Amino acid sequence: MKTFRLLLAGLSILLLTGCGRFVVQVNLTPEERAKDESIIVEYQAKLRNWDPNSAEQQKEADAIQGNAKDNPPTVVMQTPQGPKAVDSKNVQVETTTVFEPRPPFQWFLKIARAQEDLGYLSDALDTYKKGMAIYEFSQVAWNNMGHLEEQMGHYDAAIGYYQQIIDQFGFTQYYIDIANAYVKKGDSNKAQSAYNQYRLITKKTDLGMEQQIQSLREKK
Repeated sequence: MKTFRLLLAGLSILLLTGCGRFVVQVNLTPEERAKDESIIVEYQAKLRNWDPNSAEQQKEADAIQGNAKDNPPTVVMQTPQGPKAVDSKNVQVETTTVFEPRPPFQWFLKIARAQEDLGYLSDALDTYKKGMAIYEFSQVAWNNMGHLEEQMGHYDAAIGYYQQIIDQFGFTQYYIDIANAYVKKGDSNKAQSAYNQYRLITKKTDLGMEQQIQSLREKK
């Protein structure tokens, strides 16, 4: 296995090409590292042992989903433009008792966040992808996946995730994230275009972004 040492944004980065993993060195105490590793083991076991027919697991899942603040439940509705994710608080539905066939999405979040804390960026991204394969819509996951892709230098992939947040949830403030990714990629024209969208829709300005775009143009 070949190991390449790179210096990026002041961090020492280990890119383990032999096993396809992107790992960042992080400064954690032994206690913090042990806690994150314990979380990964615990929730990976929960996912492996998930049984949608278990009343006990369903009760735990209901409690987790009901208390989740970072991933409010959504309903997918058909619109003339295609399927759209809508906050379930804005949809009137008849209440029925059903078993949730999917494990709680928060379990995927806990694993991915612990992996990111440990510097295992590609592992965290893979965990989010596994969660999204069964949940389809999550602003939190797309946001975190975009930031992970940026840290690994995959700017087009990051932009794609931010665009999905805009398309599915209408969170147009993510145009600034798109602009930032284009700045990192070195594309001042597309960065300006995304920033113009941000200004037009949100009616806000970002002096820092304007300076970054101008600085990028002056280097060319």
